[in-house]
Amino acid sequence: MILFGQEIKFMGLNLNSNLDSFCKELEKKGLKKVVDRFEEKEFIGTFATYDSCRIYVTATEVSKKIKRVEVAFNAKNDKIKRDKIFDELIQQYSNKYKSKLKKIAQDPKNNPLNITSYIVSTDNASIRINKFGPGLFLNTSSLNILYDNLLEIDNNEKNPNRYSNDI
Repeated sequence: MILFGQEIKFMGLNLNSNLDSFCKELEKKGLKKVVDRFEEKEFIGTFATYDSCRIYVTATEVSKKIKRVEVAFNAKNDKIKRDKIFDELIQQYSNKYKSKLKKIAQDPKNNPLNITSYIVSTDNASIRINKFGPGLFLNTSSLNILYDNLLEIDNNEKNPNRYSNDI
């Protein structure tokens, strides 16, 4: 049973979707598209009650299947705000996915970016919640969530006709 019946979705949308229909549904949910570049789209909007998030959607080049959705939170360089959002998100994911949410062990000696991560996985998808910095090689603090479609994430298909009409 996948997560005891709990399928991984992004904002209620199946990750194994077509890029255009997925993005239309995001717009219906109130996200504003700010970048439309081939198989990469970027939105701004509210995610998990946090406003001004950047949502990046990446798809395969030919079949246009969703590969990854990334959420970047508006807490960059504010460690206190980032930590508060991170703790609240971990609680939300724990409430939804219960014991399927696992902390990823990090060796402090081999963690120069000071990364803390949690993951939820199924056979077809994963969610990784990450907070970064400040650390040895990183002076800033940030927070993101990666929703990966494991059926497509390693699909490296190339579109030989990929070019912009204004070239």
